[in-house]
Amino acid sequence: LLEGLNPCDMKPYLLLFFFMFSLLSVAQKKTYYNELGERARKNKATYYKVLSKTEDNLWKMEQFYMSGTPKFIGYAKKKDFKGKVGTHLSYCSSGKLKIKSIYKNGKRSLKEAYYESSNIKAIEKYNDFGWFSNKKTFYESGKLETDVSYEYSSDDKSTPTIIAFSYYENG
Repeated sequence: LLEGLNPCDMKPYLLLFFFMFSLLSVAQKKTYYNELGERARKNKATYYKVLSKTEDNLWKMEQFYMSGTPKFIGYAKKKDFKGKVGTHLSYCSSGKLKIKSIYKNGKRSLKEAYYESSNIKAIEKYNDFGWFSNKKTFYESGKLETDVSYEYSSDDKSTPTIIAFSYYENG
């Protein structure tokens, strides 16, 4: 097809080739999974994943229910999703936020869980080492149910002191 063309006449073909190649190189591949998280064929899947690279050199994982509703969105430093960073969001099949986690330096620093009604269900905080430091749970009404703190001494970090409070819904 290109035989006998002057090199200058080939510019449009080269531009078209490079444009098509660049589209292919950034194309996002969908992989399908069943309810157990095992790879599956599209017709047996309950959700699919899309993995892409961001401009700031992070890996973005998006999961979607087969309806197209988001299931999960999160970021990591590595393609195998190690070195999690930033905000990670998990959703119910209804599209409502289920869990919000924040990662710093590859370790979770905060996790919030929500009822289907969107009311807060639990808040978990972690220290700089990624160790659990506080968890509060809430009744669906929004009232505090439990408040558990873990305090680590500088001498023995493996055995924390636990301080726990539990409340009836009526206070």
